[in-house]
Amino acid sequence: MIFFPIDELSRTCKGAALNFVKNHEPICVQLAGTIKKSTQNVYVCFANDILPKNIYGILSLRKTILHCLPFTNAEKITALQKDFSISLSEFYLTEKLEPPLCVNGTKSGSSLILQSIERLYGKPSHTNEYQLMQLDIKSFRKISPVPFYGNESVVRCKKDIPQNLMETLAELQKNYELEEVLPDGFEFNEDNSRLRLKNALRTQYVLALNNGKDQLVSKAATNAIGFCCVQIGGVYTANEHRRKNYSYNLLLILLKKIVHSRKTPVLYVKKSNIAACRLYEKLHFTKISDYIIAYFSHKL
Repeated sequence: MIFFPIDELSRTCKGAALNFVKNHEPICVQLAGTIKKSTQNVYVCFANDILPKNIYGILSLRKTILHCLPFTNAEKITALQKDFSISLSEFYLTEKLEPPLCVNGTKSGSSLILQSIERLYGKPSHTNEYQLMQLDIKSFRKISPVPFYGNESVVRCKKDIPQNLMETLAELQKNYELEEVLPDGFEFNEDNSRLRLKNALRTQYVLALNNGKDQLVSKAATNAIGFCCVQIGGVYTANEHRRKNYSYNLLLILLKKIVHSRKTPVLYVKKSNIAACRLYEKLHFTKISDYIIAYFSHKL
């Protein structure tokens, strides 16, 4: 298999590669969002000759590996999968690429990538398992919000958010990362968490719920905006404010905005988070794939 830089392709092949991502975007929204910003270190996988008909996948080979590899869904191991596995490890060696810290994507594609780079870097130190879900827009249009309890209000959070609200939003972000993101054995860095939040406030759509006492107690946001899809992320409600439908109402508003923009909402949720899975099913998300995020030790 050939891995060719997308920026060095002919106009025809590059257009075909971008269409490939768009056609499979529900399974690779983060990759699509990355490509929209920059195509640096993005490679197109060709089965043999560099022709549009031979495109089988797209890879972003940075510290986080993102991918669109629909051919890996085959139930049996194929010759193409074996070729990909061998070719990718050889490509890492010949191009002297930086070792990855994370592999993020559908389980079938990520598993093949991990199998390939295991020869070079060993197995990941931690893997989180998720289910990837897509909104059933037709069913979603029929649901309604649940009334709030008191003086709560929904706030659109931007980079100029007042400092007192920023502090409570940062606390929500911190607890979300500690509970839902940080792998076992990895150290939490509060400064990096705040940087991620500030970046989201600049580039994503972030909603939060004010409990009427100038405290933000629940949040929901986008974390990747692709060509045709938008990925939801960072959904979190403080422990003492749960079971009040706060996340449900925030997501309802956020999803309506995305659907109005004629894009399809997707998200991934930990399989072990039963409450979150039920919430998304209530909003008419349906599973489309298994999904994993595998982390390598920072000692690499």
